[in-house]
Amino acid sequence: MKHNMELIDYLRGLSILAITIIHVIAWKNPTISSEYAQWSILFELRDVLQLFVVTIVISSGFSLYLAHKELSLSPKDLLYFYKKRFRRLLVPWWTFLTIFFSIHYIIKLIFGLELIELSRDYMWFSFLMVGGIGFGWLVLLMLTLALLFPFLHYLYTHFDKKTVFGGLIIAYGLALALFEFEHIHFFELNLATVSLETAIVIAIPFILGWSIIYLVGFWLGEIYTSSEFMKKGLWMTVGFSGVFVFINAIYTILGFDKHLYLNKYPPAPEYLSFGLMVSFLLIMLFLSYKHFMHVYFRKFLHFFSSNSYWLFMWCALTLSLFDPWLSLFEFKHLTLKLIIAIVLNTLGISLLVLAQNKLIKIVHFNLKKERR
Repeated sequence: MKHNMELIDYLRGLSILAITIIHVIAWKNPTISSEYAQWSILFELRDVLQLFVVTIVISSGFSLYLAHKELSLSPKDLLYFYKKRFRRLLVPWWTFLTIFFSIHYIIKLIFGLELIELSRDYMWFSFLMVGGIGFGWLVLLMLTLALLFPFLHYLYTHFDKKTVFGGLIIAYGLALALFEFEHIHFFELNLATVSLETAIVIAIPFILGWSIIYLVGFWLGEIYTSSEFMKKGLWMTVGFSGVFVFINAIYTILGFDKHLYLNKYPPAPEYLSFGLMVSFLLIMLFLSYKHFMHVYFRKFLHFFSSNSYWLFMWCALTLSLFDPWLSLFEFKHLTLKLIIAIVLNTLGISLLVLAQNKLIKIVHFNLKKERR
């Protein structure tokens, strides 16, 4: 059981590290024309690492399912759950944004440098998680899943699981067909003027697709103590691998774009199946070779897992400060610049979290001292 719990811990840590690398490569310019995308292998790396958003959602579903096994739909339980989740997701995000924009506003006042956009709309959309800083979409996703959790939990625990999964998959397929039929291009939308109908057409497959992945996390949470965890996990790995190969073949035959980044808004079957396949391959790899993982790497992943949310957010600050500084230097090899950027940002967010944790401990200690 201990190793199965560590498994999710390490998957979350690895996912946050991967998302940090994605943001380093795609900072400010996520399109194929970005600087790092000039070398195709870096663009492909950024594209493949998108799968770790699937891993993050699986890990979240796993953790919440175990933490709230007895959750009911009573007003008292719902109020307690939502209050706890909103405090965990929204308060840190809004706190971070306040610090983030304040630092950049001070830099602009003192040095005359506007390292990021400081318009009212940009900041407003960032707080609402519908634009501005690109990081906000993942916060919105986790908030949406938190809102749905009690109802998904009820469906999962009170109805036949195959029926629940099957119903969601069918509804997701129909919603995705409507999205494709409407010929909506997510990256061409103007969030300030998007119509309600268009927002709904995008939101439904977005919610249904990620809900399916969330339920996979529930399933892992349900069987993690089982003696057949390894066996069932292996069968799921084979199954998801087959699904991905099949869907990928259809995409190839029909000539659909297979870039994972472009298939993430809303999540397309090719993207989700690839994420599920690799996530379960990682699960099997960890369970098979857990004794060979170096102790320092375990500690590193545990640190990234236990501080995942703040590491994710602080990355926006370190990127906004380090990227302009790195641009002052000429690099003969773009790979060297990328490695330096990754190291600087990983070190930067780690130091910020360590300092933050230390400050919180000092504040708590002083508060306890005053109460005495």
